[in-house]
Amino acid sequence: MITISDKLNVQYLVHFCLINQIKHVILSPGSRNAPLIITFSQNSNFICETIPDERSAAFIALGIAQQTQKPVALVCTSGSALLNYYPAIAESFYREIPLLVLSADRPKAWVNQGDGQTIVQENVFKNHCHYFVQLDDQPLNEEKIWEMNRELSIAFHYCITKKGPVHINLGLNEPLYEINNINNLPKITSFNYIEQANTLNEMQKETISKMWNQAEKKIILIGQMSFSNEVNELLKEISKDKSVLILSECSSNIYGNFSISNIDCLLNSLNDKELCPDILLTLGGAVVSKKIKSYFRKYPPQLLWRINQLFPFMDTYQKLTHIFNCEPSTFLSFLPINLNNKRTFSSNFHSLFEKIKEKQSAFFVKEKEFSDITVYNWIFQNLSRNVHLHLSNSSVIRYAQLFEHKQFLSIWSNRGTSGIDGSSSTAIGSAYASANEKHVFITGDLSFFYDSNAFWNQLEVPNLKIIVINNGGGSIFKIIDGPSEVENFEKSFVFEHSFSIEKLCVLYDLNYFYASDFNELENVWNGFYSSQNSKICVLEIDTKNKENENILKNYFKFIKI
Repeated sequence: MITISDKLNVQYLVHFCLINQIKHVILSPGSRNAPLIITFSQNSNFICETIPDERSAAFIALGIAQQTQKPVALVCTSGSALLNYYPAIAESFYREIPLLVLSADRPKAWVNQGDGQTIVQENVFKNHCHYFVQLDDQPLNEEKIWEMNRELSIAFHYCITKKGPVHINLGLNEPLYEINNINNLPKITSFNYIEQANTLNEMQKETISKMWNQAEKKIILIGQMSFSNEVNELLKEISKDKSVLILSECSSNIYGNFSISNIDCLLNSLNDKELCPDILLTLGGAVVSKKIKSYFRKYPPQLLWRINQLFPFMDTYQKLTHIFNCEPSTFLSFLPINLNNKRTFSSNFHSLFEKIKEKQSAFFVKEKEFSDITVYNWIFQNLSRNVHLHLSNSSVIRYAQLFEHKQFLSIWSNRGTSGIDGSSSTAIGSAYASANEKHVFITGDLSFFYDSNAFWNQLEVPNLKIIVINNGGGSIFKIIDGPSEVENFEKSFVFEHSFSIEKLCVLYDLNYFYASDFNELENVWNGFYSSQNSKICVLEIDTKNKENENILKNYFKFIKI
């Protein structure tokens, strides 16, 4: 016997969730969404968690979907509750992470009529959503059932295949708490969409191979990607061709000496146009390095090839010439590899990079000051390989780019929109979805405070360790050009503060550790990192009042060849 809402649109929707194997459902309390809460929470096929803050709830769902690579359902009440989902929806849209947004609404007749918790919800996410469906609470004849089945089939197809957000809005009449006890959910009809595999014909392959072979200098630049052993191995083989230079970032999850991952450190030692290739091939999502984006806009390649399916016309470097709508592994698998050429394009840069790495090591032997960059170096030296590493935005992800990384299980960051608003929640969702694996999240103090409601829930994630680099404000504005020239710089941009991370940890019952120098850091590290505590562990590393930006500038001067 199934306990279910008496709302037919809710019954059909839940059945679609079942046949499409939606497992995780994140609920936020409300009254208008009571039919959805009742129906999902009473069905043992769903894992339901309640998160009171909708903004945090959406990012937690994003983290779960990021980890499982499967859609996660979000359920909220009407009004502004829905709008709080928007930051995470935009992030999922640009990072191709599937979210199924299910919002309760007032009946259409009451929109803009002064009724409580009523806004225009129809298609409110239209610029960052793959599909929208309106399901009204009304008697269902055969034609209405056919229409609902059709629209829900399309919505679930887009959510699963395009790997992004879809929005289903349910207009629900009162009463809202009526239930039925039934043996079976209503019968639904759904179609299977068989899409032709994205590939290239033999003539196209021949043309591409010819252009590739003729080019003397080729660069493969890789943005944010999930780890793929197949892609990693293909790139490793391609790198044996010395006319090919592979550049990646930590969020690319590409591992091995065949790739140069410290792009900004390399550019720091190059002359104008020295890197400019005949062909620039781009894979993956967002690239963090502002320097490499500026470089290729100023010194464009002769040909720019983009491998991407969701945003094929995204012209980041203003020189897009060829678009290939296929998976990276499909394209890389047929690129010709010339092992006998006499070119030294990539080997020259790798030789230079080895010298840069030697100088980098020498810098950290010489520089004893406790600062942001020396702390990051210490952390990356002491993290174990068997972790999922999460990085917040602003200065954290940029500092992380300056180091070579071990082969962590994965490196994650919200680089779809690059906001600081949901980094903690996303890390919590990821850790929750893989409870048997260790997760480490590195964040700044402002990001930590900004998303503090991430901890306002009953999720158990003892496998998550959080490192907060507390430099007393938004240090990103101290290390980028421009803001420091503005009057009231510290107040308006950096937002220097004296808020207590320890008190926040007490409020949310988090296990707290503190270090303000290397001796303290070494003393607390094992207790923090290896703790089997049932609570989240937070390590505050205090780098306030340090010469962080000057030491960073000295670092770049020191490693320059």
